[in-house]
Amino acid sequence: MYLFEKIFEYECNKPIKSDWIDNIFIFTSKFKPGLCKKKKQYTWKKYLKYKYFILKNFLNTNNFDTVKKEQLLDIFSTTQNKLLALYKFKNICLFKTKKCLGDQMDLNFNPLSEMSSRYKIDIIQDNIRQQFSIFDLTRIINTSLSYEYNFFPDPTKIKNPWNNKPFSIANLYNIYFFIKNSSNINMSILFSRFYDSNFCLKHFELYNQFIIKNYIIENCHLFDENKKSIYIQVMLDYYNSKYKTLTINIDTRFPVKRLIEVMDKYIKLYLLSIYSYEDDLRIKYKSILMKRLRTFNKENPYFGRRIVSLSVKKLYYMSRLYYEEKNIIFLPDDIYFPKPDMILLDEQCYLVDYTENNNYSIFPIFDTISQYDNREQKIIELSPIIKKYTFNETQLDIIKNKYYSIVCEKIKAGNNRSNMLTNDSNSDHDEDQDSDTYTDDLIDNEVTNNVAVDNDQILDQSFDTEDTYDSDEMDDNISINSFEHNTADLNINDSNHDQIVDSSQNIVDINTTGLNLNQQARHTLILRLDYFQRNDLMNEEDYQHIIRSILQLVDDDR
Repeated sequence: MYLFEKIFEYECNKPIKSDWIDNIFIFTSKFKPGLCKKKKQYTWKKYLKYKYFILKNFLNTNNFDTVKKEQLLDIFSTTQNKLLALYKFKNICLFKTKKCLGDQMDLNFNPLSEMSSRYKIDIIQDNIRQQFSIFDLTRIINTSLSYEYNFFPDPTKIKNPWNNKPFSIANLYNIYFFIKNSSNINMSILFSRFYDSNFCLKHFELYNQFIIKNYIIENCHLFDENKKSIYIQVMLDYYNSKYKTLTINIDTRFPVKRLIEVMDKYIKLYLLSIYSYEDDLRIKYKSILMKRLRTFNKENPYFGRRIVSLSVKKLYYMSRLYYEEKNIIFLPDDIYFPKPDMILLDEQCYLVDYTENNNYSIFPIFDTISQYDNREQKIIELSPIIKKYTFNETQLDIIKNKYYSIVCEKIKAGNNRSNMLTNDSNSDHDEDQDSDTYTDDLIDNEVTNNVAVDNDQILDQSFDTEDTYDSDEMDDNISINSFEHNTADLNINDSNHDQIVDSSQNIVDINTTGLNLNQQARHTLILRLDYFQRNDLMNEEDYQHIIRSILQLVDDDR
């Protein structure tokens, strides 16, 4: 028997109401137990609809006069009041008798006992009492109500984070009034609209599309890294399709976390330019986005590029000393000097990071714009500085004790990855030996003997729009064969320049071409062929075709 009908029967049997209860017999009969067999199958939600349906019909019928309507309304409201009082009493008893299973913590595993009671709420679910931080619940509520798939709003049920079960409507009402009655907590617009929709997800989604989308865009900084990286890539592709001469090309090796840190401020503009409801707003934000990305590209034209460097180990040591050991290394203000995490030892290259131009100074001048603002960072000029730099005794000790082992491990890990791709056990053994020789010679020559490689000749070779090959450290007497096996050996005969080993290990004799190449042309040819060979950019036929094409170009230039 439903509790409402039990209380209703008790109210009808009171002697004080016996005089006028017969006047509303038709109404009272609707709530007598056993009168309608179908009522036994009603759920509590359906029974709620049933009793208010009966009340509404009798109040709006013309067969009852005003006195009878007041009588039936009196008995109904009295019954409802006592029913709600019993529910409240039951809730008080549950909170006083139920105990938490263990020490209560927030979602960051901080003890809730240290938090003020103003920010803690108790919830009973499945006869288990749990305590929550209202700030955690607010984040969960906003995340659930603003859930989207490909930017189509798709709100989900608000669930308990500890057992993944949806909160009941009673729990949601308790949370809502707890936030509303607290003067220190702001009510979320999403949760307020969800309350207005009687906690019905379908109604909330149908009538709050605009608010949900605006909330998602305004809180795009809360996206996870994967979602942010996707939006950034799509945004850059869109920008590059519009400005093909001022493209922003990000190398695949560039750290995703750092890319998000740099480009995160543009995500909101991109979303507004694509998903705003008004056409004029989309046009406005698209124009702002394109303008800011063009400015970014002009100030950092090499951002995200990969620079191949033949002295990458020495650069790594210098970077560690400069950024982590705080050693003084005199560098021009307009020279880009990479941080250690931007240097890829196993691939002999470094990545160009974002450099923020500013005129901060201990002697600031308010009305005068510094001439160093918006200056472009130079990349190629870094090579002569690396070659001429020599380490002092203190720096040598730091390198030996802290960083030499790190360099060896990174290079060895890179060799192991390449060996797994080739699946050649014999070549694996040879490459490991070459790697050990490479690192040992470097530490012996660049650290122990403190040798500074010096060469005034600078060759700026760019092979494509994304990669820049830094050939400044290639000495006139170093061949490509000697570099791959022992970079530290600087005394190589000139005869090695006459031979280049291609990807199929065939020997191509430059002298047989009939061209009288000077030293610079030989170096240019060697560097280009070595770049393609080490990056596996072509098969044997393409490789031979490139050789003939380059030789023909050199002959035409001569």
